[in-house]
Amino acid sequence: MMQMEMIALVCVAALVLISALLCIVIARLQSRHVFRCKHCGGTFHPRWTQLLFEAHALREHRIRCPLCNVKDFCEDQGRMTMKKIGERITYLPASSDPLSADVYFIHGDQFCYIYDVGNNPQALEQIQGIDKEKVVILSHYHKDHTGNISDIHCRELYVGQLTRETIGKGTVVEDSLTIRDGVKIVIMPCPSPHVDGSLIVNVDSKYTLIADLYFTRPPFDREKAMQMLDTLAGMDTEFFVVSHQEKEKVIEKARLIGELRVHFG
Repeated sequence: MMQMEMIALVCVAALVLISALLCIVIARLQSRHVFRCKHCGGTFHPRWTQLLFEAHALREHRIRCPLCNVKDFCEDQGRMTMKKIGERITYLPASSDPLSADVYFIHGDQFCYIYDVGNNPQALEQIQGIDKEKVVILSHYHKDHTGNISDIHCRELYVGQLTRETIGKGTVVEDSLTIRDGVKIVIMPCPSPHVDGSLIVNVDSKYTLIADLYFTRPPFDREKAMQMLDTLAGMDTEFFVVSHQEKEKVIEKARLIGELRVHFG
């Protein structure tokens, strides 16, 4: 009888241990998902301990948002997935915590051209999973755009002067640089009140990737703002593609120029 009770206790203990380990594994896997806060609308990756110990219902977990510090049910949006712009461009959306910019992949016949490398593990995993040789273009030196660069091996790295000084490597682009690889890519410097030394990328005279140039808040250098507007207005492009904005990622040229002219006064 005692032996049977001991066996039963061992079995119960084993089941508890297995259940606990399974919960930890699930929480760790879910911590790779993107969660959206209902209060501030920001996206972030929670700690696995938050998911393990906090209440949840279906695809919502009651956790504290690191962006607005409000504790409430946040929506589990699953793992980040690649999205498409036109025939040659895909991108991995930005995240808020850790702050990581959109990462764009321009698919040439021979190479994959990557505009910004982000600052989270998901972006790094996606970049390292590309089979083709890589050419990287960094829009500017802020960490959310460059954080993963030390772990990325590429055939060529194109940067602005300040980015070169910050990360310590890369070929500085001082004038327009045109690449043809089944797709026409033009890399060019652009004046910016957001940050000096910015690079933008035009793809097939249709889409121009401008990173953070759309987000310039006062106080700003009005002379640089006007120089930026003149450069963008002179671009041979139909659309501008902005970072850190998922609802309106692709904006018609005339509309964006008009909005910025109003913004800059």
